[in-house]
Amino acid sequence: MYIKAMKIQNFKSFKGALPWFEFTTGINYIVENNNAGKTTIFKALEFLIHGGNKSEVLCNSCENNEDVMVEVLIDDVSESQEASLKKYNKYINNGELRLKRSSKEETIEQNGKNVTLTIRKIQIWNETKQQYENPTGFDTAIRKLIDISPIYADMHNEDYQDFGTTKITGKIVRAVTQNFQKSDDYLTLKENPKFQE
Repeated sequence: MYIKAMKIQNFKSFKGALPWFEFTTGINYIVENNNAGKTTIFKALEFLIHGGNKSEVLCNSCENNEDVMVEVLIDDVSESQEASLKKYNKYINNGELRLKRSSKEETIEQNGKNVTLTIRKIQIWNETKQQYENPTGFDTAIRKLIDISPIYADMHNEDYQDFGTTKITGKIVRAVTQNFQKSDDYLTLKENPKFQE
């Protein structure tokens, strides 16, 4: 599973709607001059997952009546691999999830009820109904699935040298060791009698 593409509108340093820009599997490098908007891309992902106030993310040259929006496509999504998505299987379309957070409020019909989509909720695309929706519990499931922990150049050492489970370094160590503990080499070593002494 990986973020395949992203689109933003009126977010921080970007005015207007930018076209989709794409990422690849593995490591992606974002290289550009200072003040070109590299950090804004990560801030937009944080906004999508964790939310925020429109006034904090709306571009400086935008009017208050303009909307801010972040949209992403997540590819290689497998319901069998991602247990937290099991009840949202109907939203997975050809291995993709399409997510959005927007300040534009709109009322839709969802499960026979009128529901108002707001900036407070992550929206997910329903391909069958051709609309964004916000099913119950979806925000929590996505936050567990996509854990964004960027390390910015202006951070202090103590901000990321803490190995606590909720800190950046602790999360990286946990992710690396979880993969290692599933490897054939580790499982073979673990069954070795000398290892158990």
